[in-house]
Amino acid sequence: MSNTNTWQRQLVLGLMPLTLGFGILAAAVFVPRAVNGNADFRQFYAGGYMMRTGLRHSLYDSRLQKEIENSVVSYSDRVLPVNHPAYEYVFYSPLSILPYKQAYAFWLTLNLLVLTYCGIHVARWINDPWLALALVAGFAPVLATLMHGQDSLWLLLFCILSLESTGDFTAGALLGLTAFRFHLLIPILILYALWKKWRFIEGALLSAGSLAAISVWLVGINGSLLYLRTAISSTEVRQGFSANAYGIVQALVGPQHAHIAQVIAGACAIASLWYAARQKPSLDLALLVIPFASYYLMFHDLVFLLIPLSRRIRESSAAVLQFVVPVLGFTPLAFLSSVPSALMLLSEGRRASTAPIQVPASEGARA
Repeated sequence: MSNTNTWQRQLVLGLMPLTLGFGILAAAVFVPRAVNGNADFRQFYAGGYMMRTGLRHSLYDSRLQKEIENSVVSYSDRVLPVNHPAYEYVFYSPLSILPYKQAYAFWLTLNLLVLTYCGIHVARWINDPWLALALVAGFAPVLATLMHGQDSLWLLLFCILSLESTGDFTAGALLGLTAFRFHLLIPILILYALWKKWRFIEGALLSAGSLAAISVWLVGINGSLLYLRTAISSTEVRQGFSANAYGIVQALVGPQHAHIAQVIAGACAIASLWYAARQKPSLDLALLVIPFASYYLMFHDLVFLLIPLSRRIRESSAAVLQFVVPVLGFTPLAFLSSVPSALMLLSEGRRASTAPIQVPASEGARA
């Protein structure tokens, strides 16, 4: 990508002091609460502890989860559910050897290393280190992921590795490693099926299927069925609406009209998949479909939008909006965080008729 000093670039760089200042202020307020157990890392730590201490078959028992969280993290009247695939908690089990505060700090450090790696790739794509720094450090979902001790940066990492891999099968296998966010993986696989990219599908199903099998082996059939029920009800875990089309429709029609919201959101999903299927195949494009075709999307998971953002930020007003709007994720209007991605998706038809931006040779070979 050329180093053109467009107004979009100037605006993003100009906002950097504000975004960084906001991030420092938010961290000063939230991190002290997080290290005392009031963060998403609470459930990862508890799940890792249960996995390490031989309680894996009861991993999704909410009563036991609350007991463990209150005993090894901090007391709370509510339980933060352990609701990710069982295999993921194997990776958290070593962290549970440490006291919670130290484990949180270690995980934060590891997330920062992953973010640095991803930022280097973003800088290479856009050939502009300052703009890359402004995007990566100033994107609100990144801040939310770091503070909460979430795993969303690993979603971004595997997407980048998939994007830059050689061959459809390898690309699919790497993307299949995002099975810990299977509700985001499914729309991508549907789109690649519409594109008839079968080798990509095979690779993704192999890796994701293997991880699913490991999860079933870890918790057993009954535990797996309980997990499915937990995952289906996960939209009720937090207050507010999901940061996707379903969340927007829920906010408009009201949570009491859930069936109407599901029908409308389903129509949005079909329309977005149909439109994207008519475009040139790329993971870059497929990621833009997620906010419209996923049934559940948390604000911090929007970190994956850094990939399409970085490839459009100099030429697209919608990309600038998508960079700025997610700051609403720290307010009750979080469900609006992914709205500009609709404009980015709709602009693909016009982008296809112009000269493409520089992409890794491996992706160009797959397209």
